[in-house]
Amino acid sequence: MGQLDSLIDIRIFEAVARLRSMSLAARDLDLSVNYISKHLKRLEDQVGHRLLNRTTRQLSLTAEGQALFDQAIPILDGAGRAEEAMDGPGAKPRGTLRVTCTNGLGQWQIAPRLTRFLARYPEVQVHLLVTDEIVDLVADGIDLAIRQAEGVDSSMITRRLVPDAHWICASPDYLAQFGTPTQPEDLAGHRCLVQDNASRDSWTLSDGKETRRVKVPVALLSRSGAVTHAAALAGVGLAKLSAWELLDDVAAGRLVRVLPQWKGAPHSIQIVYPARDWQPRRLKAFVDFIQNEFHATLAQLGDGFTF
Repeated sequence: MGQLDSLIDIRIFEAVARLRSMSLAARDLDLSVNYISKHLKRLEDQVGHRLLNRTTRQLSLTAEGQALFDQAIPILDGAGRAEEAMDGPGAKPRGTLRVTCTNGLGQWQIAPRLTRFLARYPEVQVHLLVTDEIVDLVADGIDLAIRQAEGVDSSMITRRLVPDAHWICASPDYLAQFGTPTQPEDLAGHRCLVQDNASRDSWTLSDGKETRRVKVPVALLSRSGAVTHAAALAGVGLAKLSAWELLDDVAAGRLVRVLPQWKGAPHSIQIVYPARDWQPRRLKAFVDFIQNEFHATLAQLGDGFTF
């Protein structure tokens, strides 16, 4: 094997191998496809092996390509560690940070806080991917996820951020027109806004003493929590959403909690990121920032507040 003499070639190769696409890698790295192709050819010439099998439909790794890909992350991590060491311990975080979260959490809790983060760290660029699907952080090149689901993955570092639960809510106009449910069974007589999942036609609710699984009539079925939220604000029906997505609208009176003693199973919002020997300053800064922001909101809600 020949000698590797360009870190940018390794960075480009890692993105192409991870995404299995030169066009996706070009978009991920903000480079042209022609630039990507030129550097891949240069890398293959350097090592003396074909690293990728190219067809009109997809890219796949050769045996030599897989061997190099397995070492790419440690190489890039080592380079990042060296760069930060040269910057000195007091250097400001910089570079691109890729974050993912749900649509609702991104719109109502994360995006509004980014102004303060970017003002504090102007050399960091945040790429925010909002989706209600669970993203493969490694395969998609995501640095950090903020998730509203419990789960354990030994390849990930998971930090509990804040408690959460699902509240039922509706707009004042909807309740004025259709009435307010007083017990879970009353939901059968209402229009319900449901997120597309395994239990799309029922809601599981608990009052802390007992748990009930209630059938609900589906007026709107959506994969997006943000769409469900918007429909509730528009008076379409009752929605069951994360308390953190609803806090501002409930406080402002745009939405009203229904059956407040009944809610979805308590869980937590978590920060999740790949377990590596080295983490860049920008990731550490963002984790600390988000923790401080959410904990400050908890303090404002007061000791008597419960989810």
